[in-house]
Amino acid sequence: MGGKLKDFTGKTCKGHTAFEFQPKAKQNMDFVKIKALLAEKGISPEASTPLVVIFKFDGCTVSLFKSGKILVKEKTEEKAKKVAEKIMGLL
Repeated sequence: MGGKLKDFTGKTCKGHTAFEFQPKAKQNMDFVKIKALLAEKGISPEASTPLVVIFKFDGCTVSLFKSGKILVKEKTEEKAKKVAEKIMGLL
């Protein structure tokens, strides 16, 4: 499968309600530092790979990607925004 990303469209996953927050400039998240910051707040990752750290925060499942993208699994956009803002405040 070739092509470029501009050749694809994105849509919300039907299986889960989630909101994505993509930084305007690509980031390179330091997961060692981020996991240490989460541990200080008593948050343990549910999963961690070189590309993503997944954890619970304010009752939501959050996926933080190496690129800086934050995916918040939440039914309401308002709460998802609040969770994303809190996470950005931690980092």
